[in-house]
Amino acid sequence: HPAILLLCGSGEQDRDWDIDRDGRFRMGVMLADALGESGIAVLRLDDRGTGKSTGQRESLTGFETLKEDALAALAFLRDQPGLGPVGIGGLSSGSEIALMAAAGSTEIDFLLLLSGPFVPGSEILMAQARAFPEVFVPNQPDSREELVKKALEFQSLCIAAARGQETED
Repeated sequence: HPAILLLCGSGEQDRDWDIDRDGRFRMGVMLADALGESGIAVLRLDDRGTGKSTGQRESLTGFETLKEDALAALAFLRDQPGLGPVGIGGLSSGSEIALMAAAGSTEIDFLLLLSGPFVPGSEILMAQARAFPEVFVPNQPDSREELVKKALEFQSLCIAAARGQETED
């Protein structure tokens, strides 16, 4: 049977891709079920420190770390008996991780990319800060305006750090 590793998008998510943790919409389950019914074995993961993962969220330092996690999961999948071609798929930023893993490996037979970004990551981060600021600001201020401002500041620091730029405190 072919097999696939499915990667979720950004944010702390479990293997069901239940980002709101309310159980209403679990796209990871639906996709895995559809693939399984088509004869494709599926491996899904909880993000570090999320769901039943024993990993530490703080050890997640960027896309390179996520790529290494994906490659380790693919190696595990390849070691399972009775599997044929092995691929990797992802949703949103998970599709970026899938592409990064595929670019650095000759062991990936196919890709499944869903809702991959077509604008620079920095634009995505700033749009997310405006749309979902509460995800990025742990101690939330009273006004939405202040919340968005703090989220944008946080994302700006993330972008600068990713580019290797020095930042002021």
